[in-house]
Amino acid sequence: MINKLKNIITTKKSFLKRFSFFVFIFLFLFVIFIFLKAGYTFSLISSDYTFWQSSIDDGYEERDRIDILILGMRGDDDVQYGGTLTDSIMILSIDTKNNKTAFISIPRDLYTKIPRHDNKREKINFAYAFGENKKIGGLNISKDVIESITGIVIDYAVAIDFKTFENLIDVVGGIDVYLNKEFTEASQWGFEFTIPAGKNTIDGKTALYYARSRFSTDDFDRSRRQQDVLVSLKNKLLNTGVLVNPLKINEIFNSIGKGVKTNIDFTTSLRLIKYIKYMDSAHLTRKIIDASENGLLQAGKIDDSYVLYPKIGLDNFTDIKEEIRGIFKQ
Repeated sequence: MINKLKNIITTKKSFLKRFSFFVFIFLFLFVIFIFLKAGYTFSLISSDYTFWQSSIDDGYEERDRIDILILGMRGDDDVQYGGTLTDSIMILSIDTKNNKTAFISIPRDLYTKIPRHDNKREKINFAYAFGENKKIGGLNISKDVIESITGIVIDYAVAIDFKTFENLIDVVGGIDVYLNKEFTEASQWGFEFTIPAGKNTIDGKTALYYARSRFSTDDFDRSRRQQDVLVSLKNKLLNTGVLVNPLKINEIFNSIGKGVKTNIDFTTSLRLIKYIKYMDSAHLTRKIIDASENGLLQAGKIDDSYVLYPKIGLDNFTDIKEEIRGIFKQ
């Protein structure tokens, strides 16, 4: 009887050793797969995007801060409707010393001079399209114009088309949005688009409708919704069910490889990824540069076009620079 028990125990130990070995091999191969896939993907999306030197020349010095410009657009294939106009313009700022983050939204109708465009003024969402059309880099032109407005050094930039964003949300199984009241857009999409109050798990197409709707409210509320969607996507990407699923990770990288342009290489991404967890309510400040009563902008018409410009005067971005440079001091 004793010998029989010993044999059973020995068999179980042998099985556990073999099982542990196979688990180790699986995890090892899984990590290798992620590194290889990530490295290949970043080689596709970042190889041609070396940033110009910062255009800031007013003596401003920046310590312990990383600023990433995030641009959302319809995509290169949607030329008829301005596929390379950036409908969404945001800055993700990271305080690396105190582990704080900030989302800053810049309205697409902000009127400003576009670098290398003969000092001509345009809406800011034209900057990326201009750079791409002139073959001088949409990311670089966008970086320069954002630096001239905000007064901060843009370290990195990411441009993503809406189809890729939609695919990412579908790959992770949708995102959760919480609404205090029902949201309805009756005019923009050719049908009445509605999301009820409360918690909603929405797919990629619904998320795009929600983030891009503007007829029922305004661009500033749309900026708030865009920030909500990005934070929700971040939460889903960090979900364990996504992080340990090789099929989902492969789909995520495949989507990124098709519709993202950036100057962030693979090594840099490894350094930045640790700050993602600080994009939460305890560490995240959210700011929208707007034309509200207490906002820094005002609306007007120039050449029969609706535009936004600083309340203190056209081309005078002093107040905006002060606000954004001090975002972590508030």
